[in-house]
Amino acid sequence: MPPNCLKVYTDYNIWDFLCYEFVCSSAKWFTDVYIKPYARIQTYLIGIWLGWILYKTKGKKVTIPKPLVVVIYLAATATALSVLYGIFPYFEPDKEIPDVPRFLYAGFSRFAWATCVAWVIFSCVKGYGGPINAFLSWKIFIPLGRLGFCVFLVSLHLQMVLHLSFRQPITFENYSMVNTFACIINNEWG
Repeated sequence: MPPNCLKVYTDYNIWDFLCYEFVCSSAKWFTDVYIKPYARIQTYLIGIWLGWILYKTKGKKVTIPKPLVVVIYLAATATALSVLYGIFPYFEPDKEIPDVPRFLYAGFSRFAWATCVAWVIFSCVKGYGGPINAFLSWKIFIPLGRLGFCVFLVSLHLQMVLHLSFRQPITFENYSMVNTFACIINNEWG
């Protein structure tokens, strides 16, 4: 990992990630952060670690007390919600994230999200999923999962073609965002 990767990763504020003009006018964010493997190594390592644990405990009963399962589920839910909504106050274009929260979010948000997802997977595989496992085991998710993976493979290319075909920058208004969202959904799933 390069010594300046945290600096590169945190040199951009949240509005830069959301601003169409920044993304289109500057390939710096894309080349410095988005496609670099060290930006996603945390989630990869969590997945490898979970796979190793599931391999080592295959066919074995893992005993976790029910109160501990509830506490872990509550902690995982709170952590996932904080990753999703913790930076919401900074979505205003003129509001800058202070350095410490920005560094913490950039450094730990993907790790925290991957850990929450890993807990859900582990608990469902080992019999502690309850209604979550029942919901995730619905048969309707099998074709949707396969279709979703195909969409994942082609979505970035279709979105780039759509956004690069605009003759001028779009503005962030309700109508234009709903229209763009509908175009993307139609192109990818239609």
